[in-house]
Amino acid sequence: MPQPTPRTASRGPLEAAPPEPAGPSPQSLRRIYDEHHGFVRRNALRLGIPPAHADDVVQEVFVTLVRRFAALGQARSMRALLFAIVRRVCANYRRTLDRKGTTALPLGTLRVVDADGFDRVEAAHTVARFLADLDEPRREVFVLAELEGMSAPEIAEALGVNVNTVYTRLRAARQRFCRLVGAREDCHGQ
Repeated sequence: MPQPTPRTASRGPLEAAPPEPAGPSPQSLRRIYDEHHGFVRRNALRLGIPPAHADDVVQEVFVTLVRRFAALGQARSMRALLFAIVRRVCANYRRTLDRKGTTALPLGTLRVVDADGFDRVEAAHTVARFLADLDEPRREVFVLAELEGMSAPEIAEALGVNVNTVYTRLRAARQRFCRLVGAREDCHGQ
């Protein structure tokens, strides 16, 4: 006769394993959506999703959050978790657009709108040109640190890299940005 495993031995015959959380409650999901919708949408646009498709990507991000809530684990930062999802959803969405013959928005045409909705066209073109010329790993770190204000540990969690890698990529991106705008002495003390 097989021996019961230690896990089942401690439970009575009617005791079941504790249920895994199915997802956030509707109230907490609403709070998460309200707090982070703008963050998700801005980053979808920054990652090359055309504005006409941004709402679809935002919806897919939050559907993924609900569907995979238990599997995603407890993140220290909701923004880090959401960016990790945005990153994957955008990559998949761009591949779908490519297969359908629809081109994703060229990064050089992005416009950056600040939190108040004020469009700073010249600055936006400079930043968009800079981001378009930057390799993807540095672009992601620069966007999260400089445009979203995330800390290095949050960025490391979102991208799944070492925090020292984040600092290295950010320093390199900042140096390139300073050279581009010609204000090297004003950029972060360099």
